[in-house]
Amino acid sequence: MKYELKDFQEKAVKELLKRLVLARQGVAAGIPQALVLSSPTGSGKTVTLAALLENIVRGDSDHEPNPHATFLWVSDSPELNAQSLDKIWRASDAFPLPRLIPVDASFDQERFTPGNIYFINTSKLGKEKLLTTRGDKRTWTFWQTVANTVAASPEDFIVVLDEAHRGMGQTERDEKKATTIVQKFILGSDEDRLPKPGVPILLGMSATPKRFDDLLAGTDRGKNAVKITVDNVRDSGLLKDMILVQIPSDDTPGDLTLLQQAARRWMDFGKQWGD
Repeated sequence: MKYELKDFQEKAVKELLKRLVLARQGVAAGIPQALVLSSPTGSGKTVTLAALLENIVRGDSDHEPNPHATFLWVSDSPELNAQSLDKIWRASDAFPLPRLIPVDASFDQERFTPGNIYFINTSKLGKEKLLTTRGDKRTWTFWQTVANTVAASPEDFIVVLDEAHRGMGQTERDEKKATTIVQKFILGSDEDRLPKPGVPILLGMSATPKRFDDLLAGTDRGKNAVKITVDNVRDSGLLKDMILVQIPSDDTPGDLTLLQQAARRWMDFGKQWGD
């Protein structure tokens, strides 16, 4: 990692790695698995998962590196995917930009490439969308790519379900549609030729794990949860018990420092995406 994790983040990564070993054993025995990281808002869930994925591909003192590991990051919107991609790129030196791949309408691969993190949002996976339709310019639909990756290496393909911001800024119709698409990863889909019971290893990330639990209800998936508490985060200094805000009574000129910094970051993002 490019910077040091908080103690509670390191502990969560170690616990998730232990649970992943058990999950891979379960998949080898024919039982699909679900891992869940439950962590409060502001605790650095994305950075924690970035460290986990880095440890998977590079290994550590207790685990061998896995060169076959392949990752698909699923969220509800392209904006959230862009945020997650940027956070992972800034936090992890194991995933340079060429290995962080947004899935767009031009994507057409038989399988996902090991060592990469692919980003997809549910708004691109409706029935009428190009990614789910096979035609003259598309050899493989998105769901066929998922199915082929599962078939090639079921224990090494991890789908991250980013539930941390689920439903924010969505209409009720959009949220129901997103839930239906997420259920295809969990249950499989005859219509899309995604074999049941779906993707063997799911990794959920949420501040409100009940929603993820509801999605898994009634399935035969083995489940392992790792929980970061508010007290864990507060003890690290990331969350404060009190914030003191001072409002001057006289007319104080506005400070443009934050606006200037925001403009510089925006220009930096544009250059990075252009590169």
